[in-house]
Amino acid sequence: MFFRRELAIDLGTTNTLIYSRGDGIVLNEPSVVLLDKRRKEVLAIGQKARDFSGRTHPNAISMHALSHGVISDFEVTQIMINSFIRQVLPGKSLFKPFIIVGVPLEITQLDKRAISEAIRLMGAKKVRLVNELMAAAIGAGLPTAEAEGSMIVDIGGGTTEMGVISLSSLVVYKSIKVAGDDINEAIQRHMRENHRLLIGEIMSEKIKCEIGRAVFVNDDLAMEVQGKCLIKNTPKSITLNSHEVTDAIQNSLDTIAQNIIEVLSVTPPSIAGDILKNGIHLTGGGSLLNGMNHFIAQQTSLKVISDDDPFTAVIRGAGMILDNQDNFEDAFLIVPDSKLDTQSSSA
Repeated sequence: MFFRRELAIDLGTTNTLIYSRGDGIVLNEPSVVLLDKRRKEVLAIGQKARDFSGRTHPNAISMHALSHGVISDFEVTQIMINSFIRQVLPGKSLFKPFIIVGVPLEITQLDKRAISEAIRLMGAKKVRLVNELMAAAIGAGLPTAEAEGSMIVDIGGGTTEMGVISLSSLVVYKSIKVAGDDINEAIQRHMRENHRLLIGEIMSEKIKCEIGRAVFVNDDLAMEVQGKCLIKNTPKSITLNSHEVTDAIQNSLDTIAQNIIEVLSVTPPSIAGDILKNGIHLTGGGSLLNGMNHFIAQQTSLKVISDDDPFTAVIRGAGMILDNQDNFEDAFLIVPDSKLDTQSSSA
């Protein structure tokens, strides 16, 4: 029996997931807040906000709490996290929760402090941060504490992070702002420029999931796409095939592959042999794109292993860190003193 509630949070650009010690993953919601900009009221949060996006009155705006893995609006992020924590900890808890939060590789010290303060202002007793990439590697079952090197590529919504891990440290790493959302935007851009059809975020995501492919294959898939005609401003439907989609997203995929190759090029020779033997491990929702593992294998000439459940790798790893904090002490990041720390120490 635990005498305090302990949570781990994967605060993603696309989705936020929460792990509760003893219960596992207890929440998976889009990182979206729907606001009435005139009344300055919150209309919906999470899945409801995503479902209502683009379907409500003009004064309603859909806001993502994070952009490319970084908080884009501090107040909106606080509202969203507070709502999600209340969902998993209903009512007033006798004990204030201890919370671990996964954060991007290239997060600034200022953003580290902002996230810590945002969580603590909601009543958390203590907040600790971990790198999302390290959490993903732990969640994927890689031997992060061993001397033998492992390479992981986590393709999220706002960022793609890649790195080589040995002895619980990131030996080389890189983060780029090209990921799942960029692929969606490439599909939307293709529809505008080639079909004069305006489609929304939900439709572009549906296209990517249903007929999107990272590599060209013989059996071409097709689907009906509905949107708004840019010429007549009326509803319009067209048939889109997977070859078109593959061509539309090629630049985004090439950028991801080129950066993986750059990381490999600066990997120490002593570890390069380990990567050759063990391959590259893929995690993150963006890796679910059909054929992504084959595309990266073609570009790097290495074997590529896709995680069984790539979407939850980060939160699974953060949960393992939460459950075994003594064994993963090296995974925690140093956060500069916040105003809250200063106030409590001077009280």
